[in-house]
This record gives sequence, C-alpha cells and structure tokens, in this order.
Amino acid sequence: MRSPRPDRPDAGYGLVEVLVALAILGLAATGGIQVMVGSLQRQAADAVEREALSALRLPFERGEIAQGQVELAQGRVVADWRVAHADIRHGNLAGVPAQWVTIEAMIEWENSGQIRTQRLDRVEILTMAGSP
Repeated sequence: MRSPRPDRPDAGYGLVEVLVALAILGLAATGGIQVMVGSLQRQAADAVEREALSALRLPFERGEIAQGQVELAQGRVVADWRVAHADIRHGNLAGVPAQWVTIEAMIEWENSGQIRTQRLDRVEILTMAGSP
C-alpha cells in the first residue's frame, strides 16, 4: 500500500502558475513590440518630412514662381511642390516706392494613406528699382 505524499512546499511551480506567467509575459512583449514599431514608423515619417522641407527650401529662398516634383525617401515617395507670390502690395518705404511681396511655398506628399503638407511663407520688400 502506498503511503500518502507528504506536502512539499519546495516542489516548484504548478502548470497553472507557469501558464499565467507566460500569458502576462506575452502581453507585455506584444505591447513593447507595438510601441517599437510605432516609434520606427514615426521616425521614418519624420525623416521624409525633413527631406521634404529641405527640398522646398531652395525654391522658396529663390522666391521665383515655380512648381515641380521631387523624389523623397530614396525614390519611394514623390512630392509636388510650388512657390507662388500670394500677395503684392505697393507703397512707400522711407519715401521710396516699394512692393511688399508675400512668397508662399508648399510641398505635398502621401504617407501611409494620408496627404502630408509643409508650408513656408515670408514677405520680401522690393524697391521699384528692383533691388531688395
């Protein structure tokens, strides 16, 4: 006849405890991975946005009316840009006839199904002789 097993407190963890611990660890790992993936996607989107702003900077600084396309993200994204004179006002500056020209620039591209836009604007003062 078998004798009953004595209670052994140091017998280790049971199957239920191990499964619960694995489930909690799995949920924590899933959440951590989702945070990392989201962070990497945001970092890539920010890099494209910086590249778009950089591509728009030269035409904007020139201030000439123009438009075109530029490839971003090593050719994976195509962006449309334009530079326009939005407002031209005439007046006098220290007794000299002048024009105040508002120059606006815009670049648009698609990122993850959303249209992203960056805008720049500035005012340039031109004397009627043509020198800024």
